[in-house]
Amino acid sequence: MIRFKNYMLTALSLIVITVGCNEWDEHNKPSHEALNETLFQAIKKTPELSQFSEYLVATGYDQVLASSRSFTVWAPDNQALATVSADITGDAEKLKLFIGNHISYQEYFTESANPSVRIKMINGKNLTWYGNRLESAGVVSANEYVRNGVLHVINEPVIPRQNSWELLLASSAGPKQLAYLQSLTYQDFVDSLATQTGVDPNTGKPIYEPGTGIVTRNRFLEEAIDISNEDSLHTFIILDDNTFNTEFTRLKPYFTTKTGNQDSTARLASWHLAKDLVVRGVFTPDALPDTLVSKFGVKVPMDKSAILETHLTSNGIVYVMKAMNFRLKDKFPPIIVQGELPDGFSRTDKNVNIHYRYRDWASGGADLRVWNHGIAQFNVRYKIDRLYSMSYKVYWRTVNDFVDTTYTNATANPPYAHLDAFQQKLVIDLKSIYVSGAPAPQKDFNYVKVNALKANPANNRLKYLGDYKLDNYRSLYLFVVAGTATSPNTLNPIEIDYIKLVPIF
Repeated sequence: MIRFKNYMLTALSLIVITVGCNEWDEHNKPSHEALNETLFQAIKKTPELSQFSEYLVATGYDQVLASSRSFTVWAPDNQALATVSADITGDAEKLKLFIGNHISYQEYFTESANPSVRIKMINGKNLTWYGNRLESAGVVSANEYVRNGVLHVINEPVIPRQNSWELLLASSAGPKQLAYLQSLTYQDFVDSLATQTGVDPNTGKPIYEPGTGIVTRNRFLEEAIDISNEDSLHTFIILDDNTFNTEFTRLKPYFTTKTGNQDSTARLASWHLAKDLVVRGVFTPDALPDTLVSKFGVKVPMDKSAILETHLTSNGIVYVMKAMNFRLKDKFPPIIVQGELPDGFSRTDKNVNIHYRYRDWASGGADLRVWNHGIAQFNVRYKIDRLYSMSYKVYWRTVNDFVDTTYTNATANPPYAHLDAFQQKLVIDLKSIYVSGAPAPQKDFNYVKVNALKANPANNRLKYLGDYKLDNYRSLYLFVVAGTATSPNTLNPIEIDYIKLVPIF
């Protein structure tokens, strides 16, 4: 009897649940008539969307929304469209961009936003859907489901914004910065985009129709941040001419090239300024910190009182500023050369004597040791590309954790002893090969003792070697040179954790 009662209770529960589910499904299920309609048909029959319907026909999007693909449409009602300027509605290209800013592929319901979702519209722009609004446009009615998508009605038009690159090109705020960035534009040939007209019988290479396959590119967009990319979000800074000139003048001395090549110096200084005027992420005025960090790790000071203009773009935010006081120590941080990353060695037959050692105390987790090579003044070469024209304090960190014996040379005059130490030196030169005394290098810091770590923990610290001044912006080479002795092993090893060049201002 009890079992029968339990059975009946379970059956009744299932009936209630089933009926409830069916009622909920019926509530959310679109009508049979709606499933036979396309988005365009649904819009066309809605009186408050009559103007939007006309614009769909004028732009050709009526045919798009009549197709079998799935879309979501956020249709501004007639009252909203009455606020759109004639500059947009009277220009076919602008009107198509505008209407395309209200249509996306795929289906987005109010519950698709959790709490928001970034959606690419059919015109290539990205907008934020919050469920109850698209950007700032509020939803009047939502989730009308038809055969090929979803229709929402909104109470404001969503005007397409320029991306940051388009805004810069149209702006009059920073002509010097714009002129420099435009100077980085070049033409590139892409064979896959060109029209082939034949094949050269002599070379077998394809012949292309003149003028085809030409693509316009810009080095700033390629090598800094692509502020024309609609799928990226960033904060971009435009400097007025006075500020651009001020910062350029501060940087220019550190990019001195050979005498008379002022164009090269100006180009290098301009790049070093412009590359740090873009930051990943959108920092609105209410959330703008006093310091941002560029892609290249440079601190960018943001003085709110220096902001002249603020522009929201389709892929971020743009500030026009009348001051940008970069700190030189942020623009020119210390240069670290890791010992375990050499450019080469003075001999190629000593690989067995070169040890890349993993050490938990080492910068980067490893150091370099050359041991038992038996070569007087064996050396390790490091290359620094694009070193700034300025003065530096030069340091190195060398940790002697392997030589702990005393060697005495009694035959020398006078006799000498090495106590728990070996000698090595740092040489800086413009040439890629170090040969002692022929000719003299740019800078020879002379031999210094590398004392055993066990003798004094201070031996583990950074050691100051001296100062070095580079007159021209260029590449150069650093050499860590072993002692002049060939034996025993304890006299001429090499050990280098890292070399550090600290700019002097």
